[in-house]
Amino acid sequence: MPELASRPFRGAASRISRGLRGAGARALRGAVDLRGAVPRLLLGSVLATLLAACSDTPLEERPLDLVPAALQPSGPVKLPDRGALVGAWVRPADYTDQGRTDAISGLEKDLGRPLDIVHVYHKWTDDLVDPADKAFVRAGATLMISWAGADTRMVTSGRLDAEITAQAERVKKLKRPILLRYRWEMDRPNLSAQIWSAEDYIAAWKHVRTLFAAAGATNVSWVWCPTAEGFHRGDAGSYYPGDESVDWTCVDAYTSTTLKPLAEVARPFLTWATARPKPVIIGEYGVSRKFSPEERASWMRDATRLFQDTPRIKAVSYFNSDPEGNDPAHQYAFDPASLAAFKAMATQDHFHRRHRPTPLPGGSAYPFPSDEPSASRPDSDSDEPSAASTRPSSTGHPSGLPARARRSPTASPSH
Repeated sequence: MPELASRPFRGAASRISRGLRGAGARALRGAVDLRGAVPRLLLGSVLATLLAACSDTPLEERPLDLVPAALQPSGPVKLPDRGALVGAWVRPADYTDQGRTDAISGLEKDLGRPLDIVHVYHKWTDDLVDPADKAFVRAGATLMISWAGADTRMVTSGRLDAEITAQAERVKKLKRPILLRYRWEMDRPNLSAQIWSAEDYIAAWKHVRTLFAAAGATNVSWVWCPTAEGFHRGDAGSYYPGDESVDWTCVDAYTSTTLKPLAEVARPFLTWATARPKPVIIGEYGVSRKFSPEERASWMRDATRLFQDTPRIKAVSYFNSDPEGNDPAHQYAFDPASLAAFKAMATQDHFHRRHRPTPLPGGSAYPFPSDEPSASRPDSDSDEPSAASTRPSSTGHPSGLPARARRSPTASPSH
């Protein structure tokens, strides 16, 4: 749907102009009076800039969708024709290819529909696109790969170019559009030794993307995904590589120790993202098992309303996992009540549903002949979930140091 239709657009602009003062207000009124003579994209940019610079309203109190920037192309992974795509990471009982695909099949059976997006995690040294990943794509899902990344200065030095190019070739051979979250949650304090600085991260991001382009891996939509905590702290935006280098913006957002609605947790990010000309993915979200089933289900329903009321959100992916070694406050797997709430969301008209593939013998869309271990095991040392900065974890990390030893005392979330 167009996000800047003429009549509501002018009305919104007029409402904003009444809240501005001086030169900012005069410039805005002049822009509105030009109407059709000013391209919508330019006018939207002017309004977003004036809103941010001139409004007396605190950032966290401004409406999220007042003057959204016009969307740019989203890369090879196209936007849904309506609403938002639905996905999930599902922790398998075992990390064989069959175990991983059975985990996705099990959730799809519970939902009564296939997932649009299957979320997977890979260490830096994993082969991107392993047999399970290929099975998900063959069944019609869009693959979202979270790739752990490497030391940013090693990346930009060129010493890892051969490895990066080999990964790009693997992705290219898939011949299907994918979402790639290169070193997601780069703003986590416990990743500072790997990231070095925001400038180093941006340089590494652009270096990797250049190598993928040179290898002909043009089937990648690049997803930039920091944490909600980083936007509450105010430093996450400094890691943004720029509109020309990003296809989708993204955030990972959880409520763990204090029950807060997702709209409150994600608001600083969504306010920032509204001024960017990019679609949004909620790359990971979850509600802690610390809370009662009724509280969790209510939280999920509130999240659904946020997704429906925020047109900029084009995809959402739940983090369905109880990471080993974590206390209940930092575990997020569905219980029956929260699963029912997720199913109610996923089967609404707002949420795009792709064609279900014909089940193969055995009832699974993803059968495998072998139980060889899969390369993708986020709980080993690929840094599975997100919220490693927001929850205790015994999982490893590409640096080889235990995650607990790297956790910053300031990394605990407010939510």
